[in-house]
Amino acid sequence: MTSNNSTNQTLCDPVSTSSLPTFIFLYSLVFLVGLILNSFTLWFQFCRAQKTISKSWMVYLKNLIATDFLLCLTLPLRIADYADRSVTVHLFYCTFGAPIFYLNMYTSILLMGYIATSRYNNFHDNFKTQPVEICIRGGLNYN
Repeated sequence: MTSNNSTNQTLCDPVSTSSLPTFIFLYSLVFLVGLILNSFTLWFQFCRAQKTISKSWMVYLKNLIATDFLLCLTLPLRIADYADRSVTVHLFYCTFGAPIFYLNMYTSILLMGYIATSRYNNFHDNFKTQPVEICIRGGLNYN
C-alpha cells in the first residue's frame, strides 16, 4: 500500500521539494495576472466586441480566450497540491486538475495553430489578388 502511494505521488507530477516555493510563487503570480487579464478579455470579446465581425479566426480567438481562462482556473489546484503535500489533495489534483490543465494547454496550442493557419490563408489569398489590383489601379494597394 505504501509503495502504491509513492508510485502515484511520483507518476502524476514529479517536482523536487527544493523548488516548491518557487513554483508556488510563480503559479500564484500567473494565476492572479491571468485571472484579471483573461476576465477582462472574456468580458470584452463576449459583451463589448462588435457583433458584425464574422471572421473565422474570431471564432478561434474566442475559443482560445475561453480555454486560457479555464487553464487559469486550474492553477489553484496545482498551487494547493504544491503547498499541501497530503495524499488526498495530490490524488484530487492528479485525478481532475492535471488532466484538465493539460487538455486546456493542448487545446490552446491547437487553436493558436488554427488561428495562424487562417491568418496565413487570408494573407496568401490577398497576395494572389494584389498583382491584379496593381494592374487595374495603376499603383500599389495598401488597404
